[in-house]
Amino acid sequence: MLFNVETATRIRNTEITLSLRKWRRPQARDGGVYFLRPSGTIELIAMTECKLHDVSTDDLRDAGFVARSAAVSVLGIDASDPIWVVRFSHHPNCTRPLPERTSVDSDEVGLER
Repeated sequence: MLFNVETATRIRNTEITLSLRKWRRPQARDGGVYFLRPSGTIELIAMTECKLHDVSTDDLRDAGFVARSAAVSVLGIDASDPIWVVRFSHHPNCTRPLPERTSVDSDEVGLER
C-alpha cells in the first residue's frame, strides 16, 4: 500500500489507523505487511467493502477525515459509492519484510502478542 508523505507521517504519529480506498477489487491482503517509507511497516488487520455513507464518524476520524464531505472530496466519489475500509497497525521498528514472510514477529515489533 502506498501513502503520500503527509499521510505516512500521520500514520507514524498514530493520528491515522485506517485507510479508505476506492478500489474496484482489493489491492492488498489481510495480514499483509507493507513497507511505510522511509521506515517502519504497516500490517493489515482487516479489509471490508462498504458504502462511504455506511462508514462511522469514528472510522472517518481514524482515517484522518474531519467530515464525510472531506472523504468524498479526497476520494473523488459519491457517498453511495463502494469503498474499502482497510484497518492496519503500524510497526515503527520493523524493517521491510522478506518476500516469503507473511507476518511481523513480536520481537521485531517490540510487543507481545
